[in-house]
Amino acid sequence: YQPLPAGIMVSRLTSPVRPADGVSVNLAPGTVPALLVENRSNRPLVVRRDDGQPYLRIDRRGSFLNAGEGQQTRWVQVSDVPRYTWTEPRATLAATQVPVALRESGHEAVVSHWRLPVRLGGESLAVAGEVIWHPQKGKDSHHH
Repeated sequence: YQPLPAGIMVSRLTSPVRPADGVSVNLAPGTVPALLVENRSNRPLVVRRDDGQPYLRIDRRGSFLNAGEGQQTRWVQVSDVPRYTWTEPRATLAATQVPVALRESGHEAVVSHWRLPVRLGGESLAVAGEVIWHPQKGKDSHHH
């Protein structure tokens, strides 16, 4: 049995909330944070998976997920509004353990950075963030 470290991991956006005209990106906290992306522009917005394949497309007609397999893209409409929310594992810390030196330091620290491959029309958009370790403060904290 290993007790959980006294603190939490928090993910936050480091890129602009409005990376382009008509586009907004928000991050909701959680063990696996959720991203809410809205596209009111006239250009299609596409989020890609780590393997480079399209995951999500948002355009004026709504939101579409790629239901294709392998290299095939098959868009399936999941919403008739141009916004979509999903849990995004890339916005978490891949490791389950907080490094010992960090845990014992008692200080807040950035432990990882993340970036999503997003395109608006032919333009690459910056959608990125970081995961921050927040040690628990309180009567049980030990300072040397």
